[in-house]
Amino acid sequence: MAVVLVHGLFSSNATWDNMTRLIAADRDLGRVRTALCDYPSPRFQLNPLRRIPDFYDLAESLRTFLRSDLAAYDHLFLVTHSQGGLVAQRMIARASAETDLLARIRGVMMIACPNDGSELALAMRKYAFFWRHPQERELRPFNRENKDARRVIQQYIARRNDDPVGSPRIPFSTYSGMSDNVVKGVSAWAEFGEIGAFPGDHSSVVRPQHAGERVYVALRGHLLKALAEVDLRAHPPASGPVPAQPGPGRSESRKPADDTSAPGLRPALSPADKAQVVNAILAVPGMLDPQFRSLVYGELPPALRQQQAGWGNAARPEIFGLLRLFEDHTSLDPWARFVGALEALRPDDPTVSQVRVAVTRFRLLGPAGSER
Repeated sequence: MAVVLVHGLFSSNATWDNMTRLIAADRDLGRVRTALCDYPSPRFQLNPLRRIPDFYDLAESLRTFLRSDLAAYDHLFLVTHSQGGLVAQRMIARASAETDLLARIRGVMMIACPNDGSELALAMRKYAFFWRHPQERELRPFNRENKDARRVIQQYIARRNDDPVGSPRIPFSTYSGMSDNVVKGVSAWAEFGEIGAFPGDHSSVVRPQHAGERVYVALRGHLLKALAEVDLRAHPPASGPVPAQPGPGRSESRKPADDTSAPGLRPALSPADKAQVVNAILAVPGMLDPQFRSLVYGELPPALRQQQAGWGNAARPEIFGLLRLFEDHTSLDPWARFVGALEALRPDDPTVSQVRVAVTRFRLLGPAGSER
């Protein structure tokens, strides 16, 4: 999966230096590649042979970038800063009929996006009346084109599931900077369902200094959730247990090694299968926090708690170790206790439902919540 980073007005790809460094160093995001979508946004253009591109140019440039430069990636996640969010919305609205492109976009995270305009931009216009900038014009409050694009975007947010007849659903989340005096929270949040706020002003909000800063923790959670959804789409859960079929040259009376008809026996998970389960678990809000994981582990049988205590590893290696521990102690019903703890701590959370789907698919947990 590629995470596409789109900067804002008067900015450049340098906006994302800290973010790209943290993503590259994150072992849990080893399957994610960063892609910087640059575009010209100068304050002035004095060359009479050149012009400053407007939003329609920028939207088309982003669409071409996704289709051409990132053609090898089946899954994309867009992260935008400031006017970059408006550019992404304009692109998606204009490409509403291109379902093949939109189906690749697993989500959009907008940070400090002036959805309802920027009052500071309006003040700049008032006191610099001689200034003509096509991108600044789009940042004024009550911009009709931005509102029209957002109306189209709502079609993707409103539906909970993909519509096989219409366009794919694209989940949006939008965040403000707590000290941002350029784009206020009410403008950044607009009419989007998933909203939030991060410490920082308009510039620093997208420049985390370490992996523990809230903006990076939120982005990391979105990416892990998207990866888990990609895995579940690639391997949808079966409607019921599939009986083992004899292969060529194999008699009916001989059972395969991974047959689970006998009590206590389960197929061994491949590394890819384990990765799917781990990704689903890590997508649950809080699972990256050691204290939250301790609450979950507290619901495990005492024998498992004693062996698990004091691991103190990073989240992904720790969960992989937990899978091995569960494999060695299936008689203690570990998966039922583990999933039950998640459901108690995060009731009605869709990511917890995805964990249940993942472990049920691999016949680690029965549909009713009891282990097979």
